[in-house]
Amino acid sequence: MKLKFVKLDPSGNTTAIILDPLPRDLYQKIAAQLLKPESLAVEQVGFLEKAADAKTRLKLQMMGGEFCGNAARAFATWLVKENWPGVCQLAGTQQQIVAVQTSGYSGQLKAIVQPVDLSLEQYQTEITMPLPEYIKEYYLGQNYYLVVGFEGIVHIIAWDVIPSNEQFYFIKNNMPEITEPANCFGVMFYQAAQQLVTPLVYVKKVNSLIWESSCGSGSAAIAAARAYRNKKSVNSLVLKQPRGEITVRADWKGGVDKIYISGSVLIKAEGTVYVNI
Repeated sequence: MKLKFVKLDPSGNTTAIILDPLPRDLYQKIAAQLLKPESLAVEQVGFLEKAADAKTRLKLQMMGGEFCGNAARAFATWLVKENWPGVCQLAGTQQQIVAVQTSGYSGQLKAIVQPVDLSLEQYQTEITMPLPEYIKEYYLGQNYYLVVGFEGIVHIIAWDVIPSNEQFYFIKNNMPEITEPANCFGVMFYQAAQQLVTPLVYVKKVNSLIWESSCGSGSAAIAAARAYRNKKSVNSLVLKQPRGEITVRADWKGGVDKIYISGSVLIKAEGTVYVNI
């Protein structure tokens, strides 16, 4: 089977979007192949679908039905590049505004996309993020964790915990009430003094456990967690991740009121990929 695709790089978190319409029961098989180094070597895969909302027209459905902030930024950037209906330019600027629908979130997100270098297909894209459904504190031994639950993904912020696979499985096994019901969850190993984030994300449907180069929803979770701990807004905090940076903002008004993430998006490749189904 040959499929049209675009490969994007939002802050290092490489994402393939399949542009051809497909039945959902093929998503997992296709994604498993595209994640491999001998194929597109991406960290995650999304698929275009027809949106329920006539205004947005298209929806991004991720490989495991999860929510992904970086993929949403990548999708918004591609919509702007394609001059998709519904993209609006802010008067007097090069900024383009576009509404985005994606899996793992029942509402709409608003993105602002600005070209940085069109010869390299490089953009700067900010997007609003879903608000947490809950935030909980946990102590396991001497380690401190904040669990931030979104509609389509749960993130466990491992505060000043050294990243390792062993620590991931320790968390997974000792928080079954959090990890077992989740279709997708991440552990964000967060070194607060240096603002360093090492993201590890598990997607149940495709049984993938990936040390991601950056994580948009995980960055939003850290912004929410910091606002929750300090009971004040987080303003333009730059989170350094393995292959990129994401800037976060979170408004605090007696609770987390708004969250934004922003960072670079590169369009790396467009074309046809072959999969064996």
